[in-house]
Amino acid sequence: DYIDKIKKSGGVLKNPINETLDLSRLESGKTVLTKKPLLLSGLARDIAATVEPSMKKKQLSFSFDISRVIDKPVMADSEHLSQALLNVLSNAAKYTPFGGRVTASVECEEPVKDVVSCKFAVCDTGIGISEEFLHRIYEPFSQEHDETTMADGGSGLGLTIVKRLIEMMDGIISIRSMVGKGTEVSLRLKFKLANAAS
Repeated sequence: DYIDKIKKSGGVLKNPINETLDLSRLESGKTVLTKKPLLLSGLARDIAATVEPSMKKKQLSFSFDISRVIDKPVMADSEHLSQALLNVLSNAAKYTPFGGRVTASVECEEPVKDVVSCKFAVCDTGIGISEEFLHRIYEPFSQEHDETTMADGGSGLGLTIVKRLIEMMDGIISIRSMVGKGTEVSLRLKFKLANAAS
């Protein structure tokens, strides 16, 4: 019992430390994107497998729709793209009550001049975000639901990091939310087809 408590306490301490270091690297310009050929469907499956245990722990209905993803490899930084998506999905699980629902999807348009536009979306039936807080949601260390974030070792840096990463990839993040109804986070990115990359 003591060992379990030590492990849990260590995890709570480790999360904000890692996020603080990640933000520091981003702000100092030391985060470098490494683009390699990547199948987005494979990335989505790996991410789904990673978050599934936390979803099951809270008895959340979870699905990841990849029916509209391009079946050709694109040039992308899988590590940082995964980090952004996992952060968003982690928030969805954290702020969705037991028995709720979290859905994720990837939707790609037809390539134009060897460039494909994709939208990654994560929707939940969680506690939602107030309109007032949405205006400062990307500010470092911002937290609207202190009790939930403290219990999970939240630092208020997750979405700050996601926004910086997505902007590094020349993408856009947008959030829609309603208190008591849930939240939708969308990440819009463009990728060059791997066979067309120079």
